[in-house]
Amino acid sequence: MEEYPNIYRNKNEETIRYYFLLILSLNFKVPVTAEEFNINGKTDILLKYNN
Repeated sequence: MEEYPNIYRNKNEETIRYYFLLILSLNFKVPVTAEEFNINGKTDILLKYNN
């Protein structure tokens, strides 16, 4: 985000979240979800790795 601020400028939180989801899912090859419930409540991004 610091190197390419124009990509994220004028984007809302949901759009930026999906940018992160894309990058994480391509790099980790595990399920990555947004606005997910877990044991401690709701989280913006959840990456399940080795349970």
